[in-house]
Amino acid sequence: MRLSTGLPLLCATCAAAAVLLSWPPGRWVLAVRLGAGAVVDGDAVRRLVAGAGRRLRAGWGGWLPVAVAGGLAPWVATSPVPAVLLATAAGCALAGWRLMNRARARRAASELAERVAASLELLAAELRAGVLPAEALRNAGDDLPELRQVSEAAGRGGDVAAALDVVARRPGADDLAQVAAAWRVAERSGAPVADVLDRVVDAVRSDRDLGREVRAECASSRATARLLAVLPVLGLALGSGLGGDPVHVLTATLPGASCLAAGCALALLGLVWVERIVATAEARR
Repeated sequence: MRLSTGLPLLCATCAAAAVLLSWPPGRWVLAVRLGAGAVVDGDAVRRLVAGAGRRLRAGWGGWLPVAVAGGLAPWVATSPVPAVLLATAAGCALAGWRLMNRARARRAASELAERVAASLELLAAELRAGVLPAEALRNAGDDLPELRQVSEAAGRGGDVAAALDVVARRPGADDLAQVAAAWRVAERSGAPVADVLDRVVDAVRSDRDLGREVRAECASSRATARLLAVLPVLGLALGSGLGGDPVHVLTATLPGASCLAAGCALALLGLVWVERIVATAEARR
């Protein structure tokens, strides 16, 4: 059955709107955030547009493959095979997008944890050398920008422990919660902050060493799961080399397309399962 020209045009418009929502033009963001006729500094405008674009991409970018698949669906609706293939490709793209985002967030948290551990060792060394706590925190904030608000709180005589608790909520900065507790105990008991912080730094160092060992052990599991996920592609190449045509079966017949969709779903499920097991092991170290 032939499709009318209006339906494909409507779906193409929806797909284009999804793209614009994911990567909006800067003037749109500026008009929404500042209003018409607003006069602001050029650098502030660029920072505003860049920040709003990142937030919109984070919210809509993961669903962009699904929106594009919905826009292309009318062109393949005459047969169920292209529709199954398109849904499979969209699902794989979405799952891959989320897995990459989680891996990127995990790497960022790990890098922040390493920088926090190094800054804590520097802070403890300066306190042992007799540097005032406010000055030591200011120096640590120069090396670790996340601690700048803590140094500002110390400079104006605020609650340093509360500021540390706020920073500790960021992924990878949870070791600062121990520092906040130690700082609070030192303030209430009158004990030197350097002595209490030394014990915390020793505990953080031990946790970091254990975390490296756990990540090293889990790296092989992640590598094995990824290898098993791509092995079927080698099977297709082997089948083609033996005289068969598995690609045609998987992409031109409904049973083959269904098997392809099920295989991709199981491979992605295996990856997600292994990632969850590894993440649980790393969280319980």
